[in-house]
Amino acid sequence: MINEYYLIPIVWFGLLLSIIIDNLIVLARYSASVLKSNAVGAYLSQVLMLLSRLSVVMFLPVSALLVDLGTKTITFISLYSITALSMFVFVLFIFIHRKRLYIFFMKKVRDVVSSSDEQVINIHLYKFNIKDCKDVIFFSCFIVSSINIIGLTLPIIASSVYTGYSTSLSHLGGFINVFATLVNTFVLERKMSISFEKDEPNDRIIVLLTSSRIFSYAFIFFCYTLWAINT
Repeated sequence: MINEYYLIPIVWFGLLLSIIIDNLIVLARYSASVLKSNAVGAYLSQVLMLLSRLSVVMFLPVSALLVDLGTKTITFISLYSITALSMFVFVLFIFIHRKRLYIFFMKKVRDVVSSSDEQVINIHLYKFNIKDCKDVIFFSCFIVSSINIIGLTLPIIASSVYTGYSTSLSHLGGFINVFATLVNTFVLERKMSISFEKDEPNDRIIVLLTSSRIFSYAFIFFCYTLWAINT
């Protein structure tokens, strides 16, 4: 008999890793755009996206296995609450130390193109302002990030409640994430692509994207924690 407590850390790690990598992707694309190497940035983002998808693949089957093992609903809610808190902490760390990551990714871009240029490009860091919450990029990214996480986790929770329909419910994530995909494709990707093609004076686009995700993880943590307390 498989012990569910050996599987829970795998679920936590798989979901957390996918979120961390998703945030690193935009940093990699921005770093490449600073060096006028958007094509290389697209290549690096594809490599990172592959790792992100592999971590999701690790997360979903193990979550389904936990449902089959009869793991309690409260366990799933608590697990995803802790995972959301972990996302908040790790991505906040990435946000604070983003300049080091810019330098790291710029080195990787130069390695890909076999450039011997070692010149350090000074990136001006944008300081987040509360007024930025009204920006369409911030709001759209908050919606997309929240829906993506809910789309991954809520169907698993529902499957643990209605075990007779667990297979059908576990596939609801795809339907939930359709709206997020539309917003991401027609709003965020468009804004990011335009920004990366321009000579922006600072990394405002990255600050808006990352900070909105941080707020999203805090929101998910609050909702799931409140749900766990009242269950």
